[in-house]
Amino acid sequence: MRGPTRIYSWILSAAVLIAAGVIAVWWIQENDLLSPVAERDGATANPPGVTASGPAATGRVDERDWISILDAAQADRVVVNGANSARLIDFGGDPLIELTFATERVDGGDFFIEVDEAVLSRFAGQSVLLDFAMQGVSGNGAEDVSLSVECDFASMGDCGRKRYTVPLQPASMVFSVALPNINPGGPGRFRISGVGPSAQGGVIGLSGIRLTGDTQQ
Repeated sequence: MRGPTRIYSWILSAAVLIAAGVIAVWWIQENDLLSPVAERDGATANPPGVTASGPAATGRVDERDWISILDAAQADRVVVNGANSARLIDFGGDPLIELTFATERVDGGDFFIEVDEAVLSRFAGQSVLLDFAMQGVSGNGAEDVSLSVECDFASMGDCGRKRYTVPLQPASMVFSVALPNINPGGPGRFRISGVGPSAQGGVIGLSGIRLTGDTQQ
């Protein structure tokens, strides 16, 4: 009788294991444990990190205390040199300062924007982050325009010469500068100059310039 009894025991054990497996599968499906964590707990996936795209950037909210140096409605604050031009335009429903470079280079730079002395004084002895939000304007004969940005911070010195190629989509030129802990002694200014053939007759849109303390330094 041992044979039949042993077979019966095996059948019973197998039945119990199968039943346990079925219950386990049902429990996993009911609790949605096979789905990614972000889906089963109702959480929203973390947004992408902010890239060097300034005011037009998408991604997490930038909570830093930015100070506007120039906004898109202040085309009259751009000082133009030579045959270059600056004007306010409506670009897809948004204001934009259209900067048009002359077909021939102008000695001494192309465009100048003043930086208030009080802003420089506020950040004396600190590193600051500068954000130039720009984009190429379609129809200027060149998809990308190369330019350079230079800073004159009065007694505080400068930032060297920063070169940037402006794409057609909204983007930003972002860089940091360490300001000495001294009185600027007057306002500063930014100088935007065209670089190379792409800037000859090239057109870019400037949507703003802003500044904040560089807390990562």
